[in-house]
Amino acid sequence: MTGNRQDPMARLAGLAGLIRDLRQAERRAQVMACTRIRNQLADLDAPVPDAPGLPLQIVQEAALRHQKWAEPIRITLNEALARETALLLTTEAAARRATGRAMVLERLAARSRRGQLS
Repeated sequence: MTGNRQDPMARLAGLAGLIRDLRQAERRAQVMACTRIRNQLADLDAPVPDAPGLPLQIVQEAALRHQKWAEPIRITLNEALARETALLLTTEAAARRATGRAMVLERLAARSRRGQLS
């Protein structure tokens, strides 16, 4: 009956590994969210396309209208990026803690299997 049960330290190490994997997945999702917002900001700053045949004044007016249109969107995206970056920092700290805990518990579980832990 005891041969069927897993060592409690090994079970704890397994759970810590699952938590580590979860925290790392959360971190990757946050990195992707920040990247998506940065890409949206970059798209707002796209260069003015060449418009041969259009008067320079028309092209400049279109660029100015684009900037006026893009500015409130840029502000909103920068605010969202600040929030997501703050969340990323928190998520990274949680991932580091979970990784450290998993490493320690894996080492303890290995010692326990070898009979070095009382």
